Amino acid sequence: MKAPKSITVANRLHRPHQRGAGLVEVLVAIIVFSIGVIGMVRMQAQALKNAESAYLRTQANMLGYYMLDALRIDRIRARDGLYNLNKICTIPPAGSSLIAYQHEQWLQAIKTSLGNHNGTCGEIVVPEKFIFTPPLAAAGQGWRHWSRLAAAGRATGR
Repeated sequence: MKAPKSITVANRLHRPHQRGAGLVEVLVAIIVFSIGVIGMVRMQAQALKNAESAYLRTQANMLGYYMLDALRIDRIRARDGLYNLNKICTIPPAGSSLIAYQHEQWLQAIKTSLGNHNGTCGEIVVPEKFIFTPPLAAAGQGWRHWSRLAAAGRATGR
């Protein structure tokens, strides 16, 4: 015996619950996951770039202090401008004087630490009013006061 038509149509409209995921849903999930992975890869690349930049800035800062220490040791010649060095991107041959030797060693350290590129250069300009030693006995204020004054001078370019 055949079932009435109305029951057959009702059965077609009433489908059982779907089990699993459809193809479209899987594709959307893959796309969302891919976008997330691409974002993480870009963030990692940017983090590596920033770490390299911070490392190079730290190296440059340490090399600057290296030459400042040499200027403090030989402050009389530094005040006379003998340590001044125009922008140079090649390592000069070692000279016979202490200043030439320090220039050569400093530029060699720059090239070694920051990379031996055409743009890796050094330049030294000692200002006329450069203060080499902290006035420790000045008004009994001591080293902390001098450090604040030196930091303020660096920040303003004096």
